[in-house]
Amino acid sequence: MTVEELCKSIIDCPHSTPIWKDSGIRVIRNFNIKKGQLDFSDGYFVDEETYLERTKRALPETDDIVISREAPMGEVCIIPKDLKCCLGQRLVLLKINKEICFPKYLLYMMQSKYVQEQIGIINKTGSIVSNLNIPDLKALKIPYRPLESQQKIASVLSVLDDKIALNRRMNAKLEQMAKRLYDHWFVQFDFPVSCHSEFVSESHSEEMLNQVQHDECTKPYKASGGKMEYNEALKREIPTGWEVKKLSEIALVKRGTTITEKDTRKGNVKVVAGGLDFSYYHNQSNRKANCITVSGSGENAGFVNFWREPIFASDCSTVQCENDIDTMLCYFALKMQEKRFYRISHKSAQPHIYPKDVAEIPIVVPNEAVKSKISDFFLKSNGKIALIEKETQKLTAIRARLLPLLMNGQVEVR
Repeated sequence: MTVEELCKSIIDCPHSTPIWKDSGIRVIRNFNIKKGQLDFSDGYFVDEETYLERTKRALPETDDIVISREAPMGEVCIIPKDLKCCLGQRLVLLKINKEICFPKYLLYMMQSKYVQEQIGIINKTGSIVSNLNIPDLKALKIPYRPLESQQKIASVLSVLDDKIALNRRMNAKLEQMAKRLYDHWFVQFDFPVSCHSEFVSESHSEEMLNQVQHDECTKPYKASGGKMEYNEALKREIPTGWEVKKLSEIALVKRGTTITEKDTRKGNVKVVAGGLDFSYYHNQSNRKANCITVSGSGENAGFVNFWREPIFASDCSTVQCENDIDTMLCYFALKMQEKRFYRISHKSAQPHIYPKDVAEIPIVVPNEAVKSKISDFFLKSNGKIALIEKETQKLTAIRARLLPLLMNGQVEVR
């Protein structure tokens, strides 16, 4: 059957950009849709008046499916229960006929290679930007099964998706905790007083020093009057005894080796280029695990990522220190520089970030007492994230193998 036959209505979203708000009613934009899931790490909001205006045409409701028309074309997601939202540009809303189609079944079929290949050959713009127009969307062919069979197929795939989503939430939480700790210790400089022996010995009486040794976290360094000194490179004060160095002084910063998809060999090593995620796979790596990448060109030039597995670095700059804890501290420092990289990269018509742009970034270098105190937490949380990522990759591979087998009837759900 076609998509049109399985839907009650297919509605193109408003072709306008609303005035964004910092809070309010959530807007789904094309980049919020990732691998069948909604990702609201980058949130956009509108007020009630704008919401009512935009939903006159397309009101997203529970179990509706949203598909992107452009950049990237063909990404799909399902509206979860009780999510009040409206749609941004370049999206289409599918309202399913639930008498003949189970919504999640259609979601999974839209993600299948069979349907994505149909979407991939569509380009009606005559330009480098692909566009999935409404007539072509309506005509997409979907493998049809009886409703009961649809529900069984969807339930099996949902179990995998739920576990994958749980893993991603766990890792996001661990990343958030690490970022918060980095900000507290290395941006606000409110690490525990006892981690900075010079401050304790010179600024506290013997009685206070004993108290700090028993409960070190009650006395944050800066808030407790720790010695600070002005640093010209950062244009701000840093703790006495700390240093500021160029990134190239503490890490190896170098360019990746360009490789196109047609030049790759079959393997499971991720090729990292200029996007927000890896581009494709290769059979060999050129960077070891625990590596920072900064996207080199295109719209996402300057995006900073961290890889806990060996990768093949292509259109990007890479950063690695002699030890993992220094690399991790550099990663959090560079994430704070993304907006700066974006400004640098977009000074020309073709955005670029080069290794020299990354190498010049000033990095705050703590004393060894502070670094050793925090190493255990960062290394353990990084190891935990790596294990969860590995499990997620296995689950994703199982899902990818299972979907076409279920779709073609080669595997039956009992």
